[in-house]
Amino acid sequence: MQIKYGKRYKNKTSQYLLPCLLEGYDKIFSMKLKEMFILGCGLGDNSIINNPNFNFTDKRPIFILIDKISAKRKSEDFIYWVRYQFYFIKDYPMDLIGRAHMLILDFPEKYSNAYDKFLEGKYSKMFTKEDIENMFPKDTEEYKILVKDKSLIPIFAEKLRETFELKTLREEDLTEVELEFPYTINQEDEFFNTGLSL
Repeated sequence: MQIKYGKRYKNKTSQYLLPCLLEGYDKIFSMKLKEMFILGCGLGDNSIINNPNFNFTDKRPIFILIDKISAKRKSEDFIYWVRYQFYFIKDYPMDLIGRAHMLILDFPEKYSNAYDKFLEGKYSKMFTKEDIENMFPKDTEEYKILVKDKSLIPIFAEKLRETFELKTLREEDLTEVELEFPYTINQEDEFFNTGLSL
């Protein structure tokens, strides 16, 4: 993940899992999170992977990196406040100047299926139809992937041909498959790097 100040990093975690946080917890959390400048979201941080102080047994962690400078007072208030919420796991600074700050939150139980199916790459099984309608605008790529919109088949077929050099792949072979790669194809996009360059 290449994080840059002033720019939000777009990856599958931010596209498909971040909306669950806004819907899965109370309105106060949603309001406070929307006031933050989120630099990136991920499934993990490689810099803490072997640290025994970070144990996520029985948790579904989501990592949110915020820029404290963009809304300094609100950011400090949010970090202090979120530490006392039941879904809080850990937080820590990500740079020496204290600008980038990592929050690790437990994923909302209400959307535990979405988290698990996301890890399996089964986008069309993540949400109920009602959840999709509620969280994802119809004209977005995310919505179309979640509902397996057939209009994406030619686009996904081309991605498959380019990525795996499948010259003989036919579009009719894709009518039953997920129309996006699982996160494991580009796993480095979903994990914060040890040498975070900001």
